Amino acid sequence: MPFSEKEMREDLRKVRFRKYIYFLGGLGILGLSIALVVMFFARRDWPALLLAAVGAFWSVVLFYQAYRTRELEGLVKSRLEERLGACVTEAPLATDDGDGEAGKGIGDDDPPERGAPGEP
Repeated sequence: MPFSEKEMREDLRKVRFRKYIYFLGGLGILGLSIALVVMFFARRDWPALLLAAVGAFWSVVLFYQAYRTRELEGLVKSRLEERLGACVTEAPLATDDGDGEAGKGIGDDDPPERGAPGEP
């Protein structure tokens, strides 16, 4: 099912937003887990240690989701560039400077200068 450029840009924006949410959520839960481990060593509170283990697990899950979302962002970005590249090759843009030579850039009539190998 082909998607429009607008839908792909919206998806890219959503994916980027989710990537940061997952990463920041993982950091927050990891910080709480570290605080619970400190509480365990300070007061020998066993439920705190159990909750720290659960928090560490969920922070790893959120970091993994952030990683997968980053891969998805790259996929959407490459598809969008691929679609934009196809649009550009199908209908090239002509630039008209008003002198009647559309599409001709500055210095197009001069042959390229060749230097010795290794020279810029």
